[in-house]
Amino acid sequence: MDGGCQGGSWGWRKLLRLRSALPYIELKIGDGESFSLWHDPWHSLGPLIQRFPCGPSRTNIPAAATLSTVIVDGAWRWPLITDMECIEIIHVLPTIHNGSDSILWRGGDFSTKVVYDIFRSPGLR
Repeated sequence: MDGGCQGGSWGWRKLLRLRSALPYIELKIGDGESFSLWHDPWHSLGPLIQRFPCGPSRTNIPAAATLSTVIVDGAWRWPLITDMECIEIIHVLPTIHNGSDSILWRGGDFSTKVVYDIFRSPGLR
């Protein structure tokens, strides 16, 4: 994976909002300060708020929380989740890496041409 980017620049944040870009982007979790716990696609289930719209109220974790809310000393530390629907969140959690959060572009070097080719109409290729 090439094209690492610290935190979340404006451009990267916009790419994260485009569903068709998600297969090309990986969120590498570090300290958890840069990624939204509920709204960013850091989990294999995708943005948790889409799968668990009542998750913030059922887990007592605010909708505006970052991943740092559930990361302590480089390890996952979730509060006790008793809601049977939301328990799925903690079954498979990604690896936490040292350092800051970063966004990686999968499969080669990042360029605006590569992004353009992904998003342009298939009939124009």
